[in-house]
Amino acid sequence: DSTQSGSGVVIGTHVAFPEQKQEHTITFTNGVGTLYRNPDYTVTEVTVNGQPCVFTADDRFQYATTESTLDVPVYGEVDAVFTESDGTLSDPDRVVVNDKLPPKDGDFSSVVVQDGEVTVYQEGKGYKIAYNMSSNTAEKAVVAQFALYAGQTITVNSLPAGATYYVYEYAAGQDGSRTDLEDWDTEIDWQGNDYEVIEGYRAVKGTIALGDQENSTQKVTFTNSAKVGQLCVSKTVTGDQATDTDRQQKFAFTVTLHDKNGTPLQGTYSYIGGAIDGVMPPADGTLTLDANGSDIIYLCHGQNITIQKIPDGASYQVEETAADGYTVLVGEDEDGDRIGEGIVNTGQTSSVAFTNIKQSTLAFTKIAAEDKTKPLSGAEFTLYQLLCNNSNHNHENDIVTDAGDCWKFLDTQTSGSNGQVTFPQLEANSQYRLVETKAPDGRVLPAGQWQITTDETNLISISLVTNGAQKPPSFAVDDNGGLLLPNSAPVDIPSSGGYGARPFLIIGGMLMLAAVTFVFMKKLYGRHTASK
Repeated sequence: DSTQSGSGVVIGTHVAFPEQKQEHTITFTNGVGTLYRNPDYTVTEVTVNGQPCVFTADDRFQYATTESTLDVPVYGEVDAVFTESDGTLSDPDRVVVNDKLPPKDGDFSSVVVQDGEVTVYQEGKGYKIAYNMSSNTAEKAVVAQFALYAGQTITVNSLPAGATYYVYEYAAGQDGSRTDLEDWDTEIDWQGNDYEVIEGYRAVKGTIALGDQENSTQKVTFTNSAKVGQLCVSKTVTGDQATDTDRQQKFAFTVTLHDKNGTPLQGTYSYIGGAIDGVMPPADGTLTLDANGSDIIYLCHGQNITIQKIPDGASYQVEETAADGYTVLVGEDEDGDRIGEGIVNTGQTSSVAFTNIKQSTLAFTKIAAEDKTKPLSGAEFTLYQLLCNNSNHNHENDIVTDAGDCWKFLDTQTSGSNGQVTFPQLEANSQYRLVETKAPDGRVLPAGQWQITTDETNLISISLVTNGAQKPPSFAVDDNGGLLLPNSAPVDIPSSGGYGARPFLIIGGMLMLAAVTFVFMKKLYGRHTASK
């Protein structure tokens, strides 16, 4: 109606998503108005001065139907700028591009991009995003795909005002396949108007506003918080014979991490150092995991490290490099393999505590019972360890002569010219039997033996074992705290501080001999008297 002039309202409906509508106000003059619109919308209603009107359109309008839109080959490109959190342009190695895409003015109709492949390509010093309808992400919308690193921003320019856009975030596997983000919590922040977060997806949709760049730019921020946990590895050195040198020694540990699918984790993982009171903590640092998901750390007594941001469900193994002279205990080591194992859970700190108990050394000096300053050489000793799981009997009174089902032979040592005898590497919470198998020349071999017991700190205690035999000599202590073990001459065998029975036997024998002599002499005297 050419007589109609004035304000008009045009209603547009999205060709793919009918529930989406747009309203535009335009001015009609003599029944004609001009509308600049998004081609994804078809005009469904026109009102002029509040009255519905019958309308027609020029030929360009033909594409604004679902059928005709899907028949139109939609390919194109727009400019894109990649920046970092400080506002500077991203380095080329921080921009993921697709080398298969054609250069500008190329034949985009031949481009087929699979899900997981970006549609970004480099042109000169800038970047373009190609879009097409070849992706199955949304069959009724043009699609472009790009990738961002943490802290990175993409700005897409020259989008038409009024266009509806969708931004959907997903993770891309190493082979380009699309994966979900179940290991991440995602928060979507928005700056702009006319937007909606799509429930059940990490996605948002909105409308490009009309205006200058500063006022019309829509901003969407995806913040991913990884579902992660931590792993704490600690070292304690203890034992009755542990020294400051032991506590200052560095021990090596191999840490191995796999994701929940069993694939070795790679890359760097930061850790923070900690320590008990009075111990210097290790410096904060990073693990650099190799192809096996492994790296080596070093800890001294009282130190620990906490490895951060390990993915939820990841498995860990921590194994200490063998350290001679220590018994290694691992907390919650159910299978007894001395390897810390477990699973990392979101928001929790898993712990692996290694305790190295200094193995004790049984050392003593063989001396003469009559002169403790006189060392004796040639004394031979054998040490057995009790390894018995049968609780129905005990071995406290055993006189051990050979290895058997319950007693394990460990070593034989002979005293040298200084009288020294040494048995190293005694384990904690263990029982041993010390047997003197050869006495020094001219000395008496004890019939009894010595029970050597270690507690949880490897403190050594010694008791005598007789089982009806004569008690062996007791250990003594010299002025420096060293152990002394006396050996008696045949006429001087101490037993719990006494001289033993043999001196009395000798004296008794001498008295008996005297008595026999007295009787014999008396008979001779009687015969002599009778002859007279």
